[in-house]
Amino acid sequence: MSIKEKRELLVVELFTSKIKVEDILFNISIAIDFSFITAEDVCKAVIEAGNTVPGIDKVPITIL
Repeated sequence: MSIKEKRELLVVELFTSKIKVEDILFNISIAIDFSFITAEDVCKAVIEAGNTVPGIDKVPITIL
């Protein structure tokens, strides 16, 4: 297989959606237990996550 053929195959496999509406499950009622997660856990995760998303001025917060 040539490099060109490999590139074309990669593009097809990565960027071509093969999902059909029938493949997506709707109205699934699965209960997920989050009771073990405390408010402190959430606060810690949010504070430690950091922010690298540029604001309206397109300047990332890490630069400031």
